[in-house]
Amino acid sequence: MLPVVSVLMATYNDHPDRLWAALDSIVRQTCSDWELIVIDDSTNGGTIEVLEEYAGKLPGQMVLVHNQVRRGFVASLNQGLALARGHFIARMDGDDISEPHRLETQVKFMESHPEIGIVGSHVLVIDENGAPQSIRKYRCSHEEICARGYFRNPMAHPSVMLRRATFDLIGNYEFAHSEDYELWLRAIKRSVRLSNIDEPLLRYRVVPAESHKRNRSGGSKYVMRAKIRHFNWKYPVRSLLGICLSAIQWLMPQPMIDALHARDAQKQIL
Repeated sequence: MLPVVSVLMATYNDHPDRLWAALDSIVRQTCSDWELIVIDDSTNGGTIEVLEEYAGKLPGQMVLVHNQVRRGFVASLNQGLALARGHFIARMDGDDISEPHRLETQVKFMESHPEIGIVGSHVLVIDENGAPQSIRKYRCSHEEICARGYFRNPMAHPSVMLRRATFDLIGNYEFAHSEDYELWLRAIKRSVRLSNIDEPLLRYRVVPAESHKRNRSGGSKYVMRAKIRHFNWKYPVRSLLGICLSAIQWLMPQPMIDALHARDAQKQIL
């Protein structure tokens, strides 16, 4: 029997303790009808040991693939998508923590809102030790997401759940950077409806000394490419202004860009 949810994770030398907490948060879900797909690019022995131990604890429910040659984040996600069997695909990162009711809440939302193709949520920002720092909120309705989507990323990637049919309609991840932002813009352009649930369902870890999340999502250059590729004639002014904003940010000196990221991190609603 096919699982309702496939939880998709791509790992690369994640901190073993944080990875263990991330995996634990899936096992402790109130929704038990899931499978966990982990594509691992790691060379770190501690990361690999945690994954192997967890795979041994979840026979038949966890699929673990160790890449012999590093394939990168996006290729690993697509590799995992090819293995996923669930009706819904839930994203998860190896250093975040899903709240116990996350999958149940998102599945119920998707079942009661068949018009929605992608749903995310607010996130509780935590530090490297797991201490809460702030709640990062996102616009919830499709209309608000469309209005803001050409100016800043309207969804937290590791919080989202997508229908399998949504990937069938719009395709898999394509950009090597800004892969999530490009996917949202592609979905909007192809009339897929997006939403965010009005509560934090994920604990999103931010460690200032580690910049891999920001680097993985790409810089303004890659965001600008995504906006140009998916220029939306339904929203021409928003699309053009969004491209100009990314171009300006691309040309900014790095200290100014860091200051903007820090300011956004303090905002309550994005």
